Amino acid sequence: MFVLNLIWELFHYQLYNDLSRIPKYLHILLAVFADTLIIVGIFLLISFKNKNFGWIEKPRFVDYFVVIFFGIVIAILIESWALFVGRWSYRETMPLLYGLGISPLVQLFVTAILSLKLTKFLIKY
Repeated sequence: MFVLNLIWELFHYQLYNDLSRIPKYLHILLAVFADTLIIVGIFLLISFKNKNFGWIEKPRFVDYFVVIFFGIVIAILIESWALFVGRWSYRETMPLLYGLGISPLVQLFVTAILSLKLTKFLIKY
């Protein structure tokens, strides 16, 4: 999970104008930790809903839906807030959907689902 988010952040950082004054690699590392915590939180929410952690071995459609839904909602909130307070802006290369970057809108749920698939694979072996 951490490594997947690190790879994503390293590549999509180029799509931003970082206005935070935080050094580049420290900012990326902070973003990766935040992304990882958010995904763990989503997984814990699903575990609470399912009343166990076993769902990871056989996720159902509704589990994937929860990952996608909360990933998108949380990304919209983060991006909207950061743009509003001027923490960052987008470069011309960032594809936009209704004024928000597509890359960050899909990152949480894509890296979460990839993490889920990888975990499922590793559990088998």
